[in-house]
Amino acid sequence: MQNLSLKSISKSMSFISSVTFLTVLLGIITTKIIAVFGGLEVMGTLEIYRKLIGVLVPLLAAGTGTIIVQKISNSINEKDITNIISATLVLLLIQLFLIIILIIFFADDIAALIFFNSNENIKATSEMRVVIVMAYFILISQTFTALINGKVNLKKVSIVNIASAFTTMLASYPLLFLEDLGIALLVGFGSIVGSIIAIYYVIKIYKKNISFVGFNFKSLLTSFPASIWMVAHPLVVSTLLLLIPIIINNHYGLKALGLFSSATIITAVVTMVLMSAMKTYFLPTLGTIESLVEKKFFINKIIFFCLIIILPIIIFTMFFAKFLLFILFSEEFIGAYKLLIVQMMSVLTAAFCWPYANYILHNGNFKAYFIIDTIWASILALMLFYVAGKDYDLIVVPIIFVIGSFLSLALYAFAVKFIYGEGFLSKKNLIFGIYSVLIMLLTYIVVSEFSLFMQSFWAFLLAIGFILLIRRQNVKNLWNT
Repeated sequence: MQNLSLKSISKSMSFISSVTFLTVLLGIITTKIIAVFGGLEVMGTLEIYRKLIGVLVPLLAAGTGTIIVQKISNSINEKDITNIISATLVLLLIQLFLIIILIIFFADDIAALIFFNSNENIKATSEMRVVIVMAYFILISQTFTALINGKVNLKKVSIVNIASAFTTMLASYPLLFLEDLGIALLVGFGSIVGSIIAIYYVIKIYKKNISFVGFNFKSLLTSFPASIWMVAHPLVVSTLLLLIPIIINNHYGLKALGLFSSATIITAVVTMVLMSAMKTYFLPTLGTIESLVEKKFFINKIIFFCLIIILPIIIFTMFFAKFLLFILFSEEFIGAYKLLIVQMMSVLTAAFCWPYANYILHNGNFKAYFIIDTIWASILALMLFYVAGKDYDLIVVPIIFVIGSFLSLALYAFAVKFIYGEGFLSKKNLIFGIYSVLIMLLTYIVVSEFSLFMQSFWAFLLAIGFILLIRRQNVKNLWNT
């Protein structure tokens, strides 16, 4: 089991982690530009558009990105690859047709539904059409990137991602001069360049196959077996998550949504950097392990690895919330520090939920994946709708997010245990997880209620306690085995 050591995990993650860090850094600079020159309302509007993109793109893609990578990597002859490329082109044509239908017939209805209680944005149909077009460019970029990734061209995939992020950064300031139209363009502007580069690389990599490619609808059915659950997941779950910024906007206003958005961006970035780096190692390695016992052992190692990285990041962010908001956004966003302190607690659950969710997907149990996410997303949306209607303070929103994240953890842990048996949560990880929750709660109290001296003293105790805890968990032995 030497190949499952934490040392090998960290080495396997190094390249993609560096690329992810660079992409995130470009995204941070972009966000900083938008925050300084756009302000809270622009950030709030962008949050709504991004959540809408989060519904449209997964819904139209229906999980085909993963299938493309899997099919290409497993293809044993050129004919199979040609069929997959043909199926991909047919899929993009179908997606284009659906995009046109949305633009012509449903853009005004979508705008009215999203901004139903905001008179100044009720007629934002033109901007909504732009957002829908941007969704298609993102689809193109993701689909062609999947074709590249099928041949394990990590450098080329990285170039596409970096180019998209760099383009968005360069365009962010000029686009703000276009006001509402520019904000709509921002959600996918970089993907236009990313699509062009990805198409170029696909032509270069598959030049032997392209001359035989045709628009064969039969190839779509044979190459991409449909799963109703993968279609239903973005339709239901992403739509429920889209309701969250809509509820906040219509009950608290765009400025409040801008504050909340700044907190969620930081938590999302932390999660994305950690999990995207893990993804390149976790699923391929999991596929090489045949024994269920070894799979359980491997998953517990991943959980532990995530915990020892995530916990210090959470604590650091809680201590320096104001400073981070000022650096990453602007002085106007410092008021979100309490939201950020609470919101960061939800990141801890990713250490458990992410490995469990991907193990369920690895086994092809899309139904369980759909049901779990639908349950916690529904409860989260209902709780937010209830508190917004009661006019509670905005701080209640991230508290509910934390509750929702731990509900998601409980559902995934129960599902994995029920479907696949005992052993997916080791006693060591359970104890470490409980310690982590207690540390987060105590840190929240210290940061919120005590003086700078007491905060410094508590930070010192945490550093000593964390070192002792790591030693007690035998990290060195676990790292090398």
